[in-house]
Amino acid sequence: MTATLLERPPTTSFEHAALPSPESPVKLTSIDDYFSIENEIDFVDKVKGIIPEQDTRRYIEDDMYKFLGEFAGKVPYTTIRYKKTPSGLDFAGLNLSDSYQRAATNGDREHAEWVGYDKIQQGLIAGKKTAKWISPAKIADYGFLFHFQQDESDPEWINEYILRYDEPLGTTDISQGIMDRLSPDESYNTAEQFLYNPVIEDGFDDPKRELMFVLKATGISDADIERSFVYEAAIKQLLSGRVDEYTNAILSGDEVGATQLRNGIFAAALEIAANLDKPDPNGPGHTVHSDRFSQPKDSVNKFNNDHIFFGNYASQEVKIEGGGSCPAIRKNSGNPFSANDIRTAIATGTSIENLAESKWDYDKPGTCRICEQEFSDTQAQHNDALGPCALCKDCEKQFNQLDDTPTFLQDDFDLAA
Repeated sequence: MTATLLERPPTTSFEHAALPSPESPVKLTSIDDYFSIENEIDFVDKVKGIIPEQDTRRYIEDDMYKFLGEFAGKVPYTTIRYKKTPSGLDFAGLNLSDSYQRAATNGDREHAEWVGYDKIQQGLIAGKKTAKWISPAKIADYGFLFHFQQDESDPEWINEYILRYDEPLGTTDISQGIMDRLSPDESYNTAEQFLYNPVIEDGFDDPKRELMFVLKATGISDADIERSFVYEAAIKQLLSGRVDEYTNAILSGDEVGATQLRNGIFAAALEIAANLDKPDPNGPGHTVHSDRFSQPKDSVNKFNNDHIFFGNYASQEVKIEGGGSCPAIRKNSGNPFSANDIRTAIATGTSIENLAESKWDYDKPGTCRICEQEFSDTQAQHNDALGPCALCKDCEKQFNQLDDTPTFLQDDFDLAA
């Protein structure tokens, strides 16, 4: 398959409806700035002989789907997968406990993180299926909800959904509003109290309903939740065969083949997302996401088996808007969410909570890629410059899917809706 694509001459007449327009005011950058094939191959080399190859495959596939979700589908959460062991949660051969325990000596908040995380892992080991952990604003005007949930298809694995919400630094009102939805009997006044007391329970019998409950609690709309679920299911149905081929290329160290497949998969994922977002011919108030996901079998075969059809996607010069929240799979970018960077951070004693927060540090001087405003070293020292994606705070908010006021402050909360 790889040879077929690589031997195909570049397509010049194919127009990709979902690719950003060259006239767009948003600056476009190469996909290589956001997803490094070298980084993925490096991860494979590091874990060879340490974890089973089937686990390595899962991490590589997760990185691809994570990237497609953030940059093509604009899915408003990030997911990290852990393996449940008798000693706790494990990521690519490393136990998370060590990083939290090492960080616990850095201050009261870090100690609270360690105590809270230990409660979570002990609860999950004992058979609980979910844990919800609120982390109020720490370094800027946002907090996080970390939602741990047993994998629906394989109880040996735990999925952690990382959700960011706006909250003024030094306050906990938004965090308490979210807690009121998750566990109405709990009330806390300090960040440490929230961190000491994760909500650990069995949750709903339906894992999808459980996740919907958590997403709604952080203010994500019904429409965005449905769209995210449909999009994630659609790319797995339509592109799983190509992702398998991409994973094989990474495992074999085929950087050229993996690059071609990555480009084609991303371009196809953009078009799938664009199809979901077409205006509803029936007018506002009608939802057609589910109908559009019901792809005919020949469409699935075209994406996964037709080299000529898929070659049109793979031949595109792939550019990315300054969108998503930040670089997702970029080597040495300071971004936390590739398997390689997560593993490196855990090995050096950085907790997942601090890892997530570092994604939105604005501590880099330079020129914003969007507005072209210059930021000085002094601004960087005050965390008021550029984030790791070379965006200033104002421009990053343009692409932040969680920038709206949480809906629980505006509307009735109706899980059944």
